[in-house]
Amino acid sequence: MRTDASIEIGSGHVMRCLTLAHQLRKAGAHVSFICRLLKGNMIQYIKDQQFPVYPLPFPVEEHFNKDPSIPYSSWLEVDYKADLRHTAAVLQAHHRDVDWFLVDHYALGKKWEQGMREFSKRLIVIDDLADREHECDLLVDQNLYKNYLTRYDHLVPEQTIKLLGPDHMIVREEFIRAKAMAERRSGNVKRLLISFGGTDPTNETIKALAALKQLNLAEIRVDIVAGASNPRIDEIKHICLTNPSYHFHCQINYMADLMRKADLALGAGGTSTWERCMLGLPALTIQTASNQADILSLMEEKGAVVCLGTSEDVTANDIAQGVSFFLGNEAQLRKMSEAAERVGGKIKGGSVVRHMLEGASGMVNVREFELKKLSEKELPVVLRWRNSEAIREAMYTDHTITMEEHKQWFDRVNNDAATNVQLLYYKKQPIGLVNFSKIDRHHNKCFWGFYIGEQSAPGGSGTVLGLLALAFIFEQQNMYKVCAEVLVTNQKSLQYHKKLGFVEEGRFMNHTIKNGQYVDVIPMAHFKDTWFEAKKRIIKSLGGGEHEQLSSS
Repeated sequence: MRTDASIEIGSGHVMRCLTLAHQLRKAGAHVSFICRLLKGNMIQYIKDQQFPVYPLPFPVEEHFNKDPSIPYSSWLEVDYKADLRHTAAVLQAHHRDVDWFLVDHYALGKKWEQGMREFSKRLIVIDDLADREHECDLLVDQNLYKNYLTRYDHLVPEQTIKLLGPDHMIVREEFIRAKAMAERRSGNVKRLLISFGGTDPTNETIKALAALKQLNLAEIRVDIVAGASNPRIDEIKHICLTNPSYHFHCQINYMADLMRKADLALGAGGTSTWERCMLGLPALTIQTASNQADILSLMEEKGAVVCLGTSEDVTANDIAQGVSFFLGNEAQLRKMSEAAERVGGKIKGGSVVRHMLEGASGMVNVREFELKKLSEKELPVVLRWRNSEAIREAMYTDHTITMEEHKQWFDRVNNDAATNVQLLYYKKQPIGLVNFSKIDRHHNKCFWGFYIGEQSAPGGSGTVLGLLALAFIFEQQNMYKVCAEVLVTNQKSLQYHKKLGFVEEGRFMNHTIKNGQYVDVIPMAHFKDTWFEAKKRIIKSLGGGEHEQLSSS
């Protein structure tokens, strides 16, 4: 993982990379960090988490070549080519067999990432800005914007898998546990939480403490969280020690517990926005960086936060007035808490790790999977899959299907030469289904639909299903074109199809009704002309190795 922390950058990039690193290590991966020796770095903190860190040299040049195509290139504090040389030297010396190289850095973009290609099988970029081009296999942006699904369309290669929105948030385990314990908030403020990130470069914590001094909060517990790299940490600590209702916390691992117990928060608009929403915590926010503007605007529109303004404009008096308003407005706080819960209710975490493990070598053995034609004895298990909420949500027909309907469907497809239904087996147990329909032997084309039905299916099963199914239809059944129709709301399926080599053919506007509303459908297609090259890429994504022989078998 290539990431940095500094007084200017803050600690957020390192903290989310550490969250991901812990999850990957728990799943059996080996994770190392590469960080530059910047003022305010967190190298020792990463080492304390028992991860190897390879430090890059402290910048020595006052003037270096900034990349005009990257707005935050100055945060690197060296020329990007120098950073690439330093990083490459670490990998050449210590890590010559890397499954994934991850970069989480606003100062690095496509040219640097292209230079890293020869040192890693796959590249993942974590971004929030959508302000520069990237060269990567997987891109993650966990933030919610009005255009969050499309804002990277022209910034990454077409085959890049994009995990976009809070559904793909990199969540610390403590927040998942706290969410399960969270109770409905009353709106009565007994505990106030102040947290403006690890470094708080705009000095909002001191400003907030000055605001509270104007109010009579003797009956309210105030928790103040600051990072060890905060330049005014000693001053903050001193203020807390002189007030019995203030409780000081530094570089903690129990933020979720503080958020769960708090009734109101004062904070910024970064990653903590989604953490607060997960726990339904209402917040008064201050925009401390330009990239927070759209997030806070949308969250305010949804009623989940109140944004007081930018750090340049918000005064201690503004904060005091905002806190005073909510101290006497329980109904408004309850309403805000409910709005936050609606935003954060679906956040579960883990999707980034799952995608990385699916793409890591050795994580799945294709030889343990096989396709078999559907028979009547498997109908009960297929019906259970088909009626699950997750699968119904992605289908045109989303009502609960009866066994009688199910048997009628089986009788139709079993006697229809234009339909072929195959089950995917893993170690002799059925785990998924692929349905080829409208098979046209004259024009050699058909449609397909599929799903993994068993939640216990190993990581990578979906990719294997696509590999085996397309090999079957192109190579055994001699189809020339396979067609698919994907609901525009099903971004996971859209990215899956692109990963397999499908291309978009247009858009059917307001084509079907889902949840009472018309939604668009995206027609996609795969062709035999491009299948064999796509097949090589799929096999590589599964780790290559012993699977390579499938390319010619």
